[in-house]
Amino acid sequence: GALLFFREHPLAPRWNRQRAAAMIRIGFPVTLSGLMLASFSFSDRLVVGALLGVEALGLYGFAIAAAEIGQNLANVTRTVVLPDIYRGADAGTGAGADPGRMQRVLTGFSLYVPILCGYFALAIEPIVRALAPEYLEAVPVTRTYLFVAALHGLSILATLGVVAHGKQAVLPLLSLAGIVLNVTLCFALVRLGG
Repeated sequence: GALLFFREHPLAPRWNRQRAAAMIRIGFPVTLSGLMLASFSFSDRLVVGALLGVEALGLYGFAIAAAEIGQNLANVTRTVVLPDIYRGADAGTGAGADPGRMQRVLTGFSLYVPILCGYFALAIEPIVRALAPEYLEAVPVTRTYLFVAALHGLSILATLGVVAHGKQAVLPLLSLAGIVLNVTLCFALVRLGG
């Protein structure tokens, strides 16, 4: 199949300065932001492990794994919406030309995902009690982290809008601010609640 495709549509390498410049202009900030978001995902774990120890970190890790439903819903939404947003942007009808499209996606996500997370927050204790009772101690953190993961998912989707509007240069700064806020809040919550 691939040979027939390439015979019909040859992909001879060609250097296109404009395309390369656009890839660097968009790709570098997005890649740097992605690396920082990876740091975001473990910065709070470093705080919990350093301040509360390995056992607390294990419970926290369980909570994070169980609560990533919000982030996963964002990834699914992004996968569905991304081609439409960027196809429209290339045609001049995307989020840059229709700011309402991205706003509708973000509004829908911010309304429906917390509701789904709320249902999961109610269901998590009976599920853990039945399947993994040794992790019951992690249920309150899981309930809280559900909404943190949903907020992280919303930031993933907001990245689409930022890039579609050509403002990707601010992404690393926004990601850094998110890491600082994550560590600060985690530190404060650990100190307040142990």
